[in-house]
Amino acid sequence: MRPRRPRARHPNPPPNWTMLLIGALLCLTAAPAYAQITITETAELDFGAVVDLNGSVVINLNDTITSDPSGIHVGGFISSGIYTIQGDALRTVDINIVAQNSNGLNLTSFTTSEGSPPILNAALDAVGELDLTVGATLTVNSSLASPGFNQALAYTFTVNYN
Repeated sequence: MRPRRPRARHPNPPPNWTMLLIGALLCLTAAPAYAQITITETAELDFGAVVDLNGSVVINLNDTITSDPSGIHVGGFISSGIYTIQGDALRTVDINIVAQNSNGLNLTSFTTSEGSPPILNAALDAVGELDLTVGATLTVNSSLASPGFNQALAYTFTVNYN
């Protein structure tokens, strides 16, 4: 029996295919980059002139007061809000609207052209836009509200890709 000679090592060992395969899979599963979502106000939500008395006023999606049981709306320009959401074309987004109520002026019961928030799976169109009309209920607490014109009503949109 002849003694075996040790095998010479190859100067360039073959690549580690397992590592290459894992690296390729990681590249394929990485999350895609999405366009930043922007929201632009076209028309602000405006309840017109409201007296400093307890009560509530509802604006629908057609710029109309649909409820004012206490008679606190006394005229002025009325407008539902109109917003354009922009992002990736043909993607779906989730939308929520939350009021930051203060000074005795409370926004509640938001309604939109896509339904009541939170809205799931709203579709952006072929150019990546969605026009959203917004109505709401304004409740006045006269003991906290400041009299005067042009009171600020603050609310926040949260829009995320699905």
